[in-house]
Amino acid sequence: KDFLQSRVRKNAIRFLRETSPDKITRLGEKALIPAFQRATQMPAYAALLKARNLNYRKIKSLKAFSEQVPVFEKKDIFTNFKLPTLCVGGNLTAVKNASGTCGRSGLYSFRLNTDYNQELVTRSFDIMLEYLFRTEQKKTFVINCMPMGIMIPTTLPFMETSVRVDTALATIRNFSYNFDQTIIFGEPYFLKELIEEGIAQKIDFKAARVNVMFTEDWFSESFREYMADLMGIDCSDNDTGLICATMGIAELGLNLFHETPETIRLRRKAQYDPQLIQKLFGEDFKACPIIYQYDPRKIYLETNEEKELVFSALDRHFLCPLMRYNNKDKACLISYPRLTEILKNESLTELVPELKLPAVAVAGHSGRTIKVKGHFITPEQINQGLYDYPEAAGYTTGYFMLSNIDDRFKEGRIEVQLKKTVRKDSRVKRLLAKALLEHCNVDLKVVVYDYFDFPADFELNYEKKFTFLKPQAGADR
Repeated sequence: KDFLQSRVRKNAIRFLRETSPDKITRLGEKALIPAFQRATQMPAYAALLKARNLNYRKIKSLKAFSEQVPVFEKKDIFTNFKLPTLCVGGNLTAVKNASGTCGRSGLYSFRLNTDYNQELVTRSFDIMLEYLFRTEQKKTFVINCMPMGIMIPTTLPFMETSVRVDTALATIRNFSYNFDQTIIFGEPYFLKELIEEGIAQKIDFKAARVNVMFTEDWFSESFREYMADLMGIDCSDNDTGLICATMGIAELGLNLFHETPETIRLRRKAQYDPQLIQKLFGEDFKACPIIYQYDPRKIYLETNEEKELVFSALDRHFLCPLMRYNNKDKACLISYPRLTEILKNESLTELVPELKLPAVAVAGHSGRTIKVKGHFITPEQINQGLYDYPEAAGYTTGYFMLSNIDDRFKEGRIEVQLKKTVRKDSRVKRLLAKALLEHCNVDLKVVVYDYFDFPADFELNYEKKFTFLKPQAGADR
């Protein structure tokens, strides 16, 4: 069985290395209409289409699909329908396991897996791990530090610690030195605390051969470099370890797309090169997007007029195959041929990805913006500046809130939380103000809070996503 699984992984990676990118894309496009027709067997989805007066039987081409099939959001699908009606066939009989969102907004959504679907998801995840970490050559242990209920689908040895720093550190001490490498999955700011606390406890992450895979949220390239410095990893040399990211959404899967060594190096090159950012993404992002690759045979991606990602699931065994689903992630799509052409024109052929897959560049979550004196400010800009100053970043939990002070768009504010072990003084305040405003083109008021005084509207325990934007009048939502 292990031999057969190894062969499947190797053949899958070889296919993505050697197959024409156009052929891979066409395979996904060919699967789209059958996947859409299958999705109409979900009673809830059929009802939504009927309410929009759409005769789904007439959708027979990509053009008709993109022009006529409506785009839906979480509130459209998971608010008004009972769970069985969100399944193909209208019942939960085939459900093996389920995972859900954190419920930060008060609205929960779920992914439902069958036995066979879970097997396919696990196989796909193991292929990704083999490609990135060479798990067949290196005895590997996985630590899942995701919030409760979010599973890592792998056949590798693993332990789930959830968001418990003490448990995760104890796991590293007791397991990592018995394996060739450890891969930790978790939300970026939880892993920041984990690594910082581990260093305080004299854990040598380099000697323990620990790698990190970020999930859940956007992070700046300066944040990756900050973490790499703590862990003794050279981001330009994969042999020293790897810090990378995978992205998914609970409703569709944990690993919809992931970074590769080439996309990481490309982002490192582009982060302070506005001209390259413009050529790659078609606009001058304030902070460089995360560049992922994705398999178009598994997920069909589009962007709407607001440049938000629209997902359509192509898995023939998925119980709830969402179609044209908008999760409000700002992004742009780059085909493999176009990416290759840009990099060749820039004399950056060494950054052309090995896998012949399209890229998706994710710039953060839509709506996280304030307007001050005619300038739009995003948490991504603040994040990049903070980690440009490692000393300043080391004083904070990584959490801050961005807001307008008044409704006339004349003043803005950044409220930042210090770590439990740090107390604010004039030097800390000055350094944080400099870091937080590094990439802002307008002055904002910086307010520094001791850990327990930070005015968040929920407990900061890593179980729920943090928005970094304080809702109030004047915010550009």
